[in-house]
Amino acid sequence: MGHPLLWRGESLSPQQAGSGELLLVCRNWIALAVMVVSSCGIARAATASGDTTKLIPIPREYSPRDPLSLARGVSVVTGSDPEDRFAGQDLSDWFEKLNLRKGHGTVVIELLRAQSHSAARLLSSANTKIDEPMQQEGYIILPTKKGLAVIASSSAGIFYGAQTVKQLTTGQGSSAILERAVIRDWPAMRYRGMLDDLSRGPFPTLDFQKRQIQTFAAYKLNVYCLHFENTLQYQSNPLPGLPGGSLSREDVRQLVDYARAYHVAIIPEQEAFGHLHHILEYEQYAPLAETPLGHLLAPGQPGSLQLISQISFPRRSQRILHADGVAANNCADPLRGGSAPLSSTGNIEVVSRKG
Repeated sequence: MGHPLLWRGESLSPQQAGSGELLLVCRNWIALAVMVVSSCGIARAATASGDTTKLIPIPREYSPRDPLSLARGVSVVTGSDPEDRFAGQDLSDWFEKLNLRKGHGTVVIELLRAQSHSAARLLSSANTKIDEPMQQEGYIILPTKKGLAVIASSSAGIFYGAQTVKQLTTGQGSSAILERAVIRDWPAMRYRGMLDDLSRGPFPTLDFQKRQIQTFAAYKLNVYCLHFENTLQYQSNPLPGLPGGSLSREDVRQLVDYARAYHVAIIPEQEAFGHLHHILEYEQYAPLAETPLGHLLAPGQPGSLQLISQISFPRRSQRILHADGVAANNCADPLRGGSAPLSSTGNIEVVSRKG
């Protein structure tokens, strides 16, 4: 997973990532790396002649082996872990879309936890192992007598290995081929994701966002950052996010639950003092604008902080939160009671700790 276009970014320290702090993080660390693909082409990789299979992202270690025909079909075997079974079903559904048969005597894809006896035997025979950097999200793919084995220590590793198997499959039906290889792979970045502005342009349906999550996960992205100005229905203030063009609490619940199964975290990004034109155009909020019909909120105006508090997420509701203040760097105006300008970045990294 070392492709520079997919994994480059500004990482958080291990202390920040695992301490339970509420973080306000800027867009810079989110790698914008999603390929434009058709709904039927998710996770399919181009296979060149010779020994090179083009995988996205490129694995850290790749050694090709003899391919197998899938003309007789393919089956997927998993353990009892619910998340591993989900990964197996997701892979089986992919094979079904390729018109591949399932049943006895077919090529077998095994999804194995590294702690299992079967995995231990395969790893020992191949003289390889799951190293410490691979524990959380890494995986190993090994050829077997019947097909391939995906071995990982975690459910995320199993899932990502299964996504790679999708890309190793070319063709459809009786012409389908499984490009086998020995692969060792793990991410260079803890957070890898895509930011989507839901306040400008057509508002996407819930089904469309779910398809996006599938695509992100297929390329091993694990963050879906949603940018809100007036497209989230706030309990404390129903005016900014009106029904019909915004996410309800039930929509959010469905989206978070759906993304979790694909090992994707939903991170909300709420506009703070800048880019609030859609809210400030309401008559009752117009006096809070830095300039008439503008998009900047005057922080010193009576009512501004109350408005911000009404459209902010509760501190304990999110471990990671992005509050966007970039566009408000120069919003201060002493004539309007404005305060000092924000920092050059407009972003604060850590605001509080949970607990």
